[in-house]
Amino acid sequence: MRTTQVVVDPSEQAAKAGAITLLRVVVGVIMIAHGWQKLMDYGSWHAQIVQLGIPLPDVAAALGLAGELLGGLGLVLGCLTRIAAFGVAATMAVAIVTVHIDNGLLMKNNGFELPLVLLCAALYFLAAGAGPLSVDALIGLGARRRAKLEERAYEEDLVRARRAEEHGRTLRAKHVPSHPARSSDDQDETIGPRDPRLGRHVPPARH
Repeated sequence: MRTTQVVVDPSEQAAKAGAITLLRVVVGVIMIAHGWQKLMDYGSWHAQIVQLGIPLPDVAAALGLAGELLGGLGLVLGCLTRIAAFGVAATMAVAIVTVHIDNGLLMKNNGFELPLVLLCAALYFLAAGAGPLSVDALIGLGARRRAKLEERAYEEDLVRARRAEEHGRTLRAKHVPSHPARSSDDQDETIGPRDPRLGRHVPPARH
């Protein structure tokens, strides 16, 4: 089985790490700002939740605040990033559905363009993790996940290689000619038929 070796440009890898970190920190700072604003005026935030008719307003207000404030902090630090990103994504999804969806896309009309961008960014970090410049990478969470993914990919490659080998054996077996064994009593074209009385083959008659 052929293996392909991928050569990674160090400068390209560093640029990707920097871009991922910048995006993560910016999204985190925005979420912290919104969460801090709600914390400083928690009564108004709770009243807004009640006015929207969201079930269990006490719980919903606390979860929304935690999703923005703690989720944003987790993104900034890159700590427990997938959990933090899930909190941000859930909060933005609820905000789009309950507040912004009827106002259209544009932010000038209190539309959902900003929550949608934040939601998509959170989903990215939920899927990809924090990147190399993060607390998660420092404590090895990302490395362990990559090791598991590489081990799974290796096992899948082994399974595919075994299936390919078995398929090749099957094809070779179909193309191998099979000749039935000839009986000693069969007539031979060169020595003639076997005479049972003489116990031997007799030469064929010549014409």
